[in-house]
Amino acid sequence: WKKPGANFTEVGKVLLECGMPSLIDQDSENKTLSDNEIATIDACMLQAGFRRKSGGPYWCYNYNNLPICRPGAVIPKRSVEKRLNSPFCKKYKNADECQP
Repeated sequence: WKKPGANFTEVGKVLLECGMPSLIDQDSENKTLSDNEIATIDACMLQAGFRRKSGGPYWCYNYNNLPICRPGAVIPKRSVEKRLNSPFCKKYKNADECQP
């Protein structure tokens, strides 16, 4: 993910604030996400002004039948509380991404 002016730590913070359980791909918490949960994180990142480094397509482009992709769906906003209470921040309390 990228956004002008956002560094690596900022990207990590926003991913966690959008609901990503962990910044480590191999963590088991990430493996249990449903397609709709992943698409919701994707939509939240887009709403926060971020874009994929690789460009698109984005989840709702390919999976428009998911609940988060339907017209009228409410995209959650970033949440510092969600980030600080994420499995990642509970495990790595001193990580830069886990500071208030």
